[in-house]
Amino acid sequence: MAHFAKIDDDNIVIDIQVINNNDILVDGVESEDRGIYLLEQLTGWSNWKKCSYNTFESKRMDPSTWTKTEEDGYRGNYPGVGSIWDETNQIFYHPSPFPSWLLNITTASWTSPVAKPTSIDTGVEGQYYNKGWVESNLRWEACLSDAIDTSINTHYWDANNDNWVAIGS
Repeated sequence: MAHFAKIDDDNIVIDIQVINNNDILVDGVESEDRGIYLLEQLTGWSNWKKCSYNTFESKRMDPSTWTKTEEDGYRGNYPGVGSIWDETNQIFYHPSPFPSWLLNITTASWTSPVAKPTSIDTGVEGQYYNKGWVESNLRWEACLSDAIDTSINTHYWDANNDNWVAIGS
């Protein structure tokens, strides 16, 4: 099946439509233009972009395992309603999760200003860190997995030393 994203005047995805691949063949090859033509005839809307269900962070995903392959994906990401179309870079990307994060055009994904923790291990068997980005502190913070109140972060990630540090120490 061929997937097409309906784009509004602000380059925001407002719908996804699916067309049978055979319906967009021109001389035996899938044609984005043919798909756009058909959708325009059906809906009256002219701004459509073909997208791939099997693309994530600019890599093709193996549909049987949903793991990234080394093959380049098609147009950054499979979009959803609310995703953004970047006409210049020909990619779809999702809205930023936090104001401080930067868009990586190569992977069509957002990057935190502090490197993501490389470990959730506490050194105690069966215990790990529940981590999350804390925008107000511009850092990764976590609580222990066995904490009574998991809403209170007790550690932050020190990206320079690659380890968790107790908050307040």
